[in-house]
Amino acid sequence: IIFTGAVTTGATTGTIIIDGDTGNTTQTLVQVGGDLTGVVSLDDNDGTVTLEMTGDNTTIGQTVNSVGGDNEAILKLSGTGTTVSSAVGTASNGAFQAINIDGTATFSGASEAAAYTVDADTTFTGAVLANTGFTADSSAAITLSAASDLSLLTMTTGTLTADALLTTSDLINTAGKVYLNVKE
Repeated sequence: IIFTGAVTTGATTGTIIIDGDTGNTTQTLVQVGGDLTGVVSLDDNDGTVTLEMTGDNTTIGQTVNSVGGDNEAILKLSGTGTTVSSAVGTASNGAFQAINIDGTATFSGASEAAAYTVDADTTFTGAVLANTGFTADSSAAITLSAASDLSLLTMTTGTLTADALLTTSDLINTAGKVYLNVKE
């Protein structure tokens, strides 16, 4: 399903439900080219649901969450200048399977996924929780401003700057840079 413009519920309390196929391992892809307004619930069922923001300078204005348990859905940001202004993947119902960032992005709310792949400049001012891994495979500049847990952090290239407590179970750095700023 492709929306070239904005998608909204038209009401502050509205919910957009993206429900994968029950009884089939179908891949469900919803692309949004404009702003996304309204609480979004993603449910894979037996397949995979991916919500992709394709437009440039777009905003996800309210929470986006999985409703079927951990490792349930994928959030992909491919347009440049995407702002995620609320929490994503943090509901008690489960964390996302993945958050893939291919275009510059800013997250001001908390985010949680099993795995993050960051291939563009990204600023996280909300807490980041990567349950199994956080990978930077490009020359991306990544900034973390809130205490975050990245589990297995892999920096192939690029730069990660942490301005708050950073927890990892392992750090693999082949050609990237990791800066930990100490606050006094």
